[in-house]
Amino acid sequence: MISFPSILNNTQLKIIAAISMLIDHICVVFFAENQAAFIVRHTAGRLAMPIFAFLLVEGFFHTKSRLRYGVTLLVFAVISEPAFDLIFNKAVIEFSYQNVLFSLLLGLVMLCLIEKINYSSFSYLQYPLIAGFALLVWFLKTDHDISVIIMIAIFYYFRWHSVTLRSIFGCAAAALISGTPGTLLAVIPLCLYNQQRGRLNTFGKYFFYAFYPVHILLIYIVTYVLGYAQFAIK
Repeated sequence: MISFPSILNNTQLKIIAAISMLIDHICVVFFAENQAAFIVRHTAGRLAMPIFAFLLVEGFFHTKSRLRYGVTLLVFAVISEPAFDLIFNKAVIEFSYQNVLFSLLLGLVMLCLIEKINYSSFSYLQYPLIAGFALLVWFLKTDHDISVIIMIAIFYYFRWHSVTLRSIFGCAAAALISGTPGTLLAVIPLCLYNQQRGRLNTFGKYFFYAFYPVHILLIYIVTYVLGYAQFAIK
């Protein structure tokens, strides 16, 4: 297996993912018909989701309170939904497509249930459980739906293998399911992960949660002021 230098910590991966997500949303809202923007979106804009799924699993193992972790995701998912609906669904509240924090929240709930089942006499149920959550996110139409659940499951089951191995398997599965080969590019920053948290105070801890609704709302304000039409995610 190729050895990569361990130079990126948890916080730095979050920064890369946040920038990638911002690029993705700018491209889809302002440059939906531009071919160059399409390429940028499906390369640089495809790093975010695998990194966030990967870090969710890391957080699952290292958080002091999984309940607080889940509640935080729920709160920011609810806060983010109006801005998400405004820019992508053209309504303040609309239920045909939900933001990605709901996908991550359901992934976290799935991991909690898998762990409970895994240490019981019903351990064989963990695989049907994954399939059930995959169907649930598909039914609820949460952003990135099934690919998020599969990535989280793979990152969880390969937790004790090398970062390189779990990154390759997780990103490859997501690329196949979503039909976006650019997702494989996330393997590069993930393979550079040094498994260190990085310095992060309380403000910084919640900054990455707040970044999601805030940047979407700011993009919407710009579209409103400049008279841009909103575009649905493709």
